[in-house]
Amino acid sequence: MTHPLLLELESLVPDLYGADERAQRRAAAKRDELFAELRRFMATSEAPPETPMKFGTSGWRGLLASDFTIANVACVTQALVDTVMDPARHRALGVTDNDDLRRRGCVLAHDTRIMGPEFTETAARILLAHDIRVITLGMATTPEVSAAIAETNAAFSINFTPSHNPFQYHGYKFNPADGGPATKELTGPVTARANELLHGTRTVHMLDEGAFAAEKSNPSRYRTEDPIALYRRALARRLPFFDLPKLIDRIKASDIEIFIDNGFGATRGKYERLLEGIAPEKIHVVNGSEDYLFGGKSREPSAAAS
Repeated sequence: MTHPLLLELESLVPDLYGADERAQRRAAAKRDELFAELRRFMATSEAPPETPMKFGTSGWRGLLASDFTIANVACVTQALVDTVMDPARHRALGVTDNDDLRRRGCVLAHDTRIMGPEFTETAARILLAHDIRVITLGMATTPEVSAAIAETNAAFSINFTPSHNPFQYHGYKFNPADGGPATKELTGPVTARANELLHGTRTVHMLDEGAFAAEKSNPSRYRTEDPIALYRRALARRLPFFDLPKLIDRIKASDIEIFIDNGFGATRGKYERLLEGIAPEKIHVVNGSEDYLFGGKSREPSAAAS
């Protein structure tokens, strides 16, 4: 069931994106108040998901507050760690043993939705508590995450995104070492173990804030990578025939102008970096600001959402 706070936020959309400036200001103040309350609820709620948790090939998707909370993300992450550290799952994951898994580590990322950084930190504290290295990308797209797995030789990734679902949703994507979708050999046990924890003991092994702060200062245990730099490297390695500098030079020498619709998503600022060197006046960006309500528009790419 959709949480009442989300219903209130949805009711603000006509005023927030309407023509009446006074109504916009009132709605914006109320929006900020509701999002702050939503954050507090998701940080403190101990209730299990209202929607049955299912981990498919695209991961777990659910409603904010009703399903996605810090505590529930912690349980699912513990379930994932329990699964990937089971020797019976190593072949499907793409590792030789737990030493290999711990050494190669996990890529962590999130999209532009509310609580992405908090969910990422929760996952990191659990991974590090199990001696699994963390490679964090911050805000990143799904292709960047897959490229990062390959370029860092990570064992797996966790990416907090529900893709094109409406603003009321969040998501938890898991990819094994090949960077592709996880098979049922992995997602089945994750689902079973997660539901045991979510509706049972809810026992999670994670670092406290002090221990996490200490781990973050150790680059052999926790490091931040630039997703665009890794993506460039992956393009060069996998598509040797693709000459990005040459493409940029051709665009610079032509009358081509580039229009980018970020859809308020994780491509924000990425194309500009990929196309570095092109005059800013030739690049036109829409829907590129931070907006947890995504401009009141559909998350599915369409002419109507532009």
